[in-house]
Amino acid sequence: MVIDNYNFENPYWNLINTLTWMYTSSNNLIPNEEALRKVLAESQRRFVPSDLAVIITLPDEDKYDALERNALSSELTERLKQQLGDLNWFDSLEKELIDALRSNEIKCTGINSNSGNREDITAMEWIDLKFYYGIPTFQAGPEYYGSGTRWYGLKLPAESIQERWPINSKDDQSEPTTNDRKPSGVSMKDDMQRDKRTLAKKWKEEGRTFIQMELSKELATNEKYNHIKYTTIEKLTRKV
Repeated sequence: MVIDNYNFENPYWNLINTLTWMYTSSNNLIPNEEALRKVLAESQRRFVPSDLAVIITLPDEDKYDALERNALSSELTERLKQQLGDLNWFDSLEKELIDALRSNEIKCTGINSNSGNREDITAMEWIDLKFYYGIPTFQAGPEYYGSGTRWYGLKLPAESIQERWPINSKDDQSEPTTNDRKPSGVSMKDDMQRDKRTLAKKWKEEGRTFIQMELSKELATNEKYNHIKYTTIEKLTRKV
């Protein structure tokens, strides 16, 4: 599965991990294969300009005159739109993340193209940067592609991302702005709370003495939640 190549257990995430978490957490979901594939597909569509993406899929281009090629291009472009849906969701994710980086809410490091060293990218530097996509390299560079420092191997702290974009309970969750931000998955916070109560009951029946944090640490070993830090689980289930 594609998701196996993007380890959400790591303390530092790349750009795709981060955008996938933002995409799913807004709908009270854990990262899943469908969501990751969708984020990857859109990132690569931006790596290959849409016009070029259409051109390279045209069959036997020389056999068609200009009008026929235009008609085919329109048809294929529309097909891409139908497959990927409304692309505003991706723009919104990018803007949210860039705003958080520019306001210093989220930190990010990258390999400086000039020094070759991993360095902090400051909030001031993010004012002039944007994301560029290409497997396996996701990078940040000047708004207008050309001269200037580029940053490779972007890494963002997973715990900060999870705290900034938490998985909310259904009662706290506002409706998504578009239907496109509803990948399939399972409810997270409610499941965590239920599983934590079940575990607490089991331990009490066994006569075990424990604190809430121990329950959260145990839940973090569960296959369902092992991509989430136990401190985040504790915050999400604190009232249990």
